[in-house]
Amino acid sequence: MIILSAFNKGGVGKTTLAVHVAGLLAENGRVLLVDCVDQFDAFSFYCRQEPKSEFDSQRAKNHEGLTVIWNPDQTRITRLVEPSEYEHIVLDINSPNEDTVKVIVENEPDIILLPINDQALALDKLADTLAIVAAMQKTNYQSRVRIVPLGAIKTRIEECLAQIAVKPTNIQLTKRIKKHPKEFPDALQTGQFVWHYEGCEYIRDILQETIQG
Repeated sequence: MIILSAFNKGGVGKTTLAVHVAGLLAENGRVLLVDCVDQFDAFSFYCRQEPKSEFDSQRAKNHEGLTVIWNPDQTRITRLVEPSEYEHIVLDINSPNEDTVKVIVENEPDIILLPINDQALALDKLADTLAIVAAMQKTNYQSRVRIVPLGAIKTRIEECLAQIAVKPTNIQLTKRIKKHPKEFPDALQTGQFVWHYEGCEYIRDILQETIQG
């Protein structure tokens, strides 16, 4: 399974979503996490250090079966790894274009995750992001698209969706993850999954349901 975590705006929770989904998947198979963001937060989450260079590839610390590659230029990685050796591939990308995922791993995403936090600009950029995703969907390949509220109110997202003309097919709004202004940033900094924090245990079930449903 190939999962893309993306949004056409920074700071909405793409990396937080990517690292947690990768962690869940790694419990039952080999996972490749491709960090395509300049700030390399996904790489640092699992490797507890900065990448030495572009295409730095390392096994995640304390997570057997999970490999992380830093690929800020979003270029092909098949000369470094064989994607078929992994049960799952997760990509953390800012703003993909129509062929980004296929260029990187020579295949299309099965699931596209679009996180939205409570920033006003996140909703403002939703139409642009959905237009990009709609262009990514091929007539013979339809990714499942899941909008994940990370603090955003579901009714506001639904109102926004109703006004957007260009949308991908097979789109769903997941259960809401409440705003956790301390726990989410702390988890990203320390490399600890957010569901280990008191009051955040429910997040694991929501994300599990999101990638399975």
